[in-house]
Amino acid sequence: MCEEHQEPLKVFCKEDRAFLCLVCDKSRQHRAHTVLPLEEAAREYKNEIYVQLQDLKTEKQTAQNDKVTLQNGTAKYLEEIKIERQYHCVLREGSRKLTPLSQAGKPSC
Repeated sequence: MCEEHQEPLKVFCKEDRAFLCLVCDKSRQHRAHTVLPLEEAAREYKNEIYVQLQDLKTEKQTAQNDKVTLQNGTAKYLEEIKIERQYHCVLREGSRKLTPLSQAGKPSC
């Protein structure tokens, strides 16, 4: 119900995104605006919402795929770092065995 005219709301003003009664529809405020019957406006916006929902689902799937890719990449790099540390530890141990006894007091890996 229109609060100003106490008439039923029959149309939708696209510019103001508001439901209007037929008296408001003819007023100066809305006269130049595009108005649609409520049923038509509902169909139009339902279709727009459906398209936007499909876009959001696609974006969500892309984000999930990116997350998995990043997680896999992170796990790979962490494993490479672990192997690199082990390699350097082995090199240090090997070089320690070759150094003179005066430097043998350094802590091991």
